[in-house]
Amino acid sequence: MPIPEGISVQERKRKRSAVVRWIMKRLSKAHMSTNANLYVIQWRWGVRKEPESMTPWQTIMVKNKMYAILKHLLMPGRYYIFRLAAVNQFGSTGFSLPSSPFKLSKEVKAPSSPKNLTVESMIFDETLNRWIPKLTWIPPTSDLPIKDYQLSWWKSSTEFANVYEQRTGKQIPDASSAAQQQSRRSATGDDEDYSNIDESMEKSLRSSTIIPSYATKTQLSDGLDAERVYMVELFATVDSTEGELRGEPAVIFVRTTTKSLLNDAESVRYDIQPPPSESTQADETATTTTTTTTAIPSSIPFTIKTTINPKLIISKDIEIFTTEDEDDEGFEGRNELDIRTPYFEASQLRTSVSWLDSPACSPKTSLHNALL
Repeated sequence: MPIPEGISVQERKRKRSAVVRWIMKRLSKAHMSTNANLYVIQWRWGVRKEPESMTPWQTIMVKNKMYAILKHLLMPGRYYIFRLAAVNQFGSTGFSLPSSPFKLSKEVKAPSSPKNLTVESMIFDETLNRWIPKLTWIPPTSDLPIKDYQLSWWKSSTEFANVYEQRTGKQIPDASSAAQQQSRRSATGDDEDYSNIDESMEKSLRSSTIIPSYATKTQLSDGLDAERVYMVELFATVDSTEGELRGEPAVIFVRTTTKSLLNDAESVRYDIQPPPSESTQADETATTTTTTTTAIPSSIPFTIKTTINPKLIISKDIEIFTTEDEDDEGFEGRNELDIRTPYFEASQLRTSVSWLDSPACSPKTSLHNALL
């Protein structure tokens, strides 16, 4: 089979389709009388016209006619060149010369905003004394390949965050909710113009980083200060013939809290005295009990042991009302009380209390009760 010549590409009325045609010269009667003639069509594309900057050759279709309609295959902003090879039962003489670069007349669009930008989790870094949020997102739609993502964050104000919440109807994630709900959806910008609303943003202290195009998650390694509101912005960039295009930004706000016990990996353990006798309970009923609250220092260890004298009410539920510190010396018949690290559930602070060898239960029984 002769090598195809005269390759032409014409855009159709539907701007994302085109027709590729070619000419076959010196076809013999034997060539014309068979239906076994096939034409292999290949292309390569790039953002610029220079072939050296384009992708390798790729086979896109095989036809038995001397034209091909490309439907929904071409993308705006890309240059395409084509080549063909004619093949029959005896083989092929090779590919044709490349066509001239072809580009759709439709203008390329900047990428959309990344979808579902979310605070997946947030932990407190003891070394930095700051919150470290982990962000996830879904890549945006784009006519051109994503070059990279640009992530920026800066301190904002509670007032502006509240305005944003009212306008979008989306709740601003905070440290406690992010730590318990790993994939809560957050706001994604939706073409809002924030530049005219927030006058309290500390944009002079903006932090930015560049994220590779293949990534869909990252974390702010430098961390966020406690008890602050931050605005976080993420957008994609692409290279085009007009230069670099910046996509629509996805925006969320992150409200950090103070350091809490959410990161403690172990429970807090106490040693408790057995419940008092009935006569002792009667005496305690007539006595006023004073409860003292002491601030816990930041250097508190994960496991604490102390002696407490609980007042227990054994009924449908078991509740601890008051405690009094006792000296360990001369203390006999102590029972161990295991209090699980407090955690958030359904926007409420909860914990779990277990004890063994208490007169109120058998040695094989653990009693659990949510405190809050």
